[in-house]
Amino acid sequence: LRVWIRDPQEGVNNIRSELNLGIWKAFKQAGITIPFPQRDVRLIRVGEPQVGQRADSGEGAEPESDADPDRSAARD
Repeated sequence: LRVWIRDPQEGVNNIRSELNLGIWKAFKQAGITIPFPQRDVRLIRVGEPQVGQRADSGEGAEPESDADPDRSAARD
């Protein structure tokens, strides 16, 4: 959509606001709605994790080995 205005230095924001409001009113009169962005998130849990069991893999709660020996030495 393009429009021509007489005072582009000072009138851009006023025209933009009036133009958007006019479009919104025309859509409303025509029964056109613009949906809000939505995202459906579904969490599916097969079973409850046991005590000492990791929820993501079902393995026992054993510490993961670090690939970086400097990081594991810093914890000791």
